[in-house]
Amino acid sequence: MSEHPRESSQYDATDGSCSPASSRGPSRGAGKFLLLIAAGLVIIWFLVNGRTSAPADASMVAWVHDYDQALATAREKNQPVLLAFKASWCGPCRIMDMEVFSKDAAAKALSDWVPVSIDVDKQRELARRYRISGVPTFIALSPDGKELAQAVGGMSLQEFAQFLASAEQQLSSPTAHQ
Repeated sequence: MSEHPRESSQYDATDGSCSPASSRGPSRGAGKFLLLIAAGLVIIWFLVNGRTSAPADASMVAWVHDYDQALATAREKNQPVLLAFKASWCGPCRIMDMEVFSKDAAAKALSDWVPVSIDVDKQRELARRYRISGVPTFIALSPDGKELAQAVGGMSLQEFAQFLASAEQQLSSPTAHQ
């Protein structure tokens, strides 16, 4: 047997390394698996703790935060109102902020609306008035404040646009103003 380490049977040169086979510890497959698990846990931690939420200025939607002022503007301009009940700790709310409200298409879809962002933790009385039991909750109101449609839960951009279209259809129906 040769004294050269690369030719010695105690070395495994099949993987291109020069490490003795007995000193490697766990197999490389197990190490990769553990690395993937660790990466997954870090991603989950960031999602739960809000580190991946979109910055407030990432929204393309011109949200109003004053409910009473929004209703007055809607009456004055004869525009429907979108009440968006959200919470800072709500994962689906943050996802919609990043994947729906950060898009030009969402801003365009809401261009003839008065969009109101309502934090259920800061505006508890308003959340009670509308009987909000989960977030996000979206309520479409006519310009005179009558409820047209409601949706609970996160939506894709396409689903959100369909919700608005359905509410607009209710608005244009003759029974919406009775």
